[in-house]
Amino acid sequence: MRLTHSHFHDPMRHNHAFLQAPIWADMVQGVEDKLFALDETEMNHHHPGSHAEPASEVRPGPGEHLLRLLTTTDLHMNLDGYDYCADRPSLPIGMTRVGPLIATARHEAQQAGGSVVLVDNGDGLQGTPMADVMAERSDQPHPLMQVFDHLGYTALGLGNHDFNFGLDTLTQILKQAPCPVVVSNLRWLGGDAPDSLCDHLTITVEPVVNGARKPLTIGLLAFVPPEILVWDSHLLQGRVEVEDMLSCAARRVPDLRAGGCDLVVVLAHAGLGVPIHGLHSDDVLKTLASIDGVDALIGGHTHKRLPGCDHADMDEVDTAKGSVRGVPTVMAGHSGAYLGQIDLILDGHGPGWRCDRFDSRLIHVAPAGQPKRPEDPKLRKLLAPAQRLVRASLAKPVGHLSHHLHDYFGSFSTDPALELIARANASALAGMLDGTEWQSLPMLSATAPQGSSFDAGGRGFSDIPPGPVSMRHVSDLCVFPDLLNAVVVTGRQIRDWLEQTASQFHRLQPGPTPQPLLNPHIPRYEFDVIFGLSYRIDVSRATLFAPSGRPKKPQAGRIRQLRHDGKPVRDEDRFVVALSSYRANGGGNVFGLRDVAPLDLPRMMISDAVVHYLRHPGARRHPLSTKDRYPWRFTPMPDTLVTVDTGLGAMTHLHDIPDMPVRQMRIDHPGKRVELTLELPRQPLQPAQAPRI
Repeated sequence: MRLTHSHFHDPMRHNHAFLQAPIWADMVQGVEDKLFALDETEMNHHHPGSHAEPASEVRPGPGEHLLRLLTTTDLHMNLDGYDYCADRPSLPIGMTRVGPLIATARHEAQQAGGSVVLVDNGDGLQGTPMADVMAERSDQPHPLMQVFDHLGYTALGLGNHDFNFGLDTLTQILKQAPCPVVVSNLRWLGGDAPDSLCDHLTITVEPVVNGARKPLTIGLLAFVPPEILVWDSHLLQGRVEVEDMLSCAARRVPDLRAGGCDLVVVLAHAGLGVPIHGLHSDDVLKTLASIDGVDALIGGHTHKRLPGCDHADMDEVDTAKGSVRGVPTVMAGHSGAYLGQIDLILDGHGPGWRCDRFDSRLIHVAPAGQPKRPEDPKLRKLLAPAQRLVRASLAKPVGHLSHHLHDYFGSFSTDPALELIARANASALAGMLDGTEWQSLPMLSATAPQGSSFDAGGRGFSDIPPGPVSMRHVSDLCVFPDLLNAVVVTGRQIRDWLEQTASQFHRLQPGPTPQPLLNPHIPRYEFDVIFGLSYRIDVSRATLFAPSGRPKKPQAGRIRQLRHDGKPVRDEDRFVVALSSYRANGGGNVFGLRDVAPLDLPRMMISDAVVHYLRHPGARRHPLSTKDRYPWRFTPMPDTLVTVDTGLGAMTHLHDIPDMPVRQMRIDHPGKRVELTLELPRQPLQPAQAPRI
């Protein structure tokens, strides 16, 4: 196999991972291992065309050649199946279990005389505490690059989260890459790009056809979401340029064909479905599949699966066969739970090569009804030094909690974990603003749930018992490596902001028939709670904003009784708000924050603010009004029932939502979640008492 790639200095014309928390350990540990097996059962039940085993249904005949594409995506540093937040072995996922699947699939293809291309589609570098610790240890081999080297990857793509630690850190890590790193729509400005980076890759193999060798040239393109320039603008502005995926692909695919490529394979860190908040990368695969000359697609980003039931009833997507507009396509989920495989049977009878038929499938690391997949012992040994280093770093003490800290209800009620982060951010910001022109402005603190999003492949939920707190608990609370930022906004902007976040709730009709409360198409990390205010959300009213952030027809709105320090918030009032760099830079496309620039502040990670808050209770600042109350509640809707999904461990904390009585509980996919049927408040209530933080 010969590889040829073009580096970024050539001219170019012109984005937490998974179940890290200990959840009701005594009960849940017994059912956790069923989680991915049940997902596999569901996928195969609905779509018999998706298979758990690597054996392919297509075989090359005379004059044909098998090209097997193997892929991982959105690994989020789930390498060794270890739960660093719980400090114990966890679910049967990760690359130590994917490794043997790769070996089996590679051997099977080679036995059939085929060729194998193994690629990763990005978002591997962020998502677990191992990622956070190893990003700061440039003196150590990076474990993800060690994994890719050990397993013999052909090429790597990048995803949006790979840029979360900054370009300098990414550069140092990619210098260890054992193979080309392909990013076709990004250009590094300046001369510091790693040598491993290239904007395309050509792979040439020479299979034997009718007794003679016949060259086969495969062109490979890979695309990163252009939104990285928004989400991580504080890290990337002026250092990289990113072209739109579709315009770049429309230009580069014909170029590769004209340059002699027999096939073109496209890796896109992008998905299928309704774009959320106007994000192009959430629904780009369909258009890529329409570009003439694309022979296979490898998607990701959304943590969804294809083949499989995740895209049921979607036009032009064959969820059983694994294709988009007829183009073979796989999306291999996330966190090392699947290996994606596309088999292309290529007809070599003519002057070139033609794809005659294909087979797309996902190979599960924990298939239903079968023993656990074996791990790669050599890979476990290779990762052992990094595991020891990370565990030692996470064991460092931080402080003490006098009460339970969890986030099971953060999407629809009080959230003690959210409260802690908001108050830590406000305390840190107060010190930064001393002596500035913004010191006299009333302060607010906005933050959103990070873990309560099953539909987006969230990491699960935090559940930290009273007692000593260590760095592993902080890593559990602060999934993303966001900076603490601040903005100055008006009362009108605050109201628009809250109206948009309230669009995560369905519009409800009063009555006893249970109705789903949460819109599954809106990620929970877009539901900002603004501490320092008090307000009500009226879910009987229509939303004022579309998920994209576009205002709808003016009407009454959902936000009621918006007050600060007991007084109604006026449109002209001004506030300084602590928030994450993701939100301050435009993440979520919040209408109320458009054209609002972050303040120039000293650099501080939100995780560092939380550590300082816990470690130095005597130095805490309390700049928020109504500091003894949780900000919001639903307006009363007597005799109205709603359903919500949350973590299994929530069943031990139902006393934390006394104003929303539980009428029914149903374990939905044992080990994964529980569905609660709740009654909305019957009468006006005071804002909930805040946790003892």
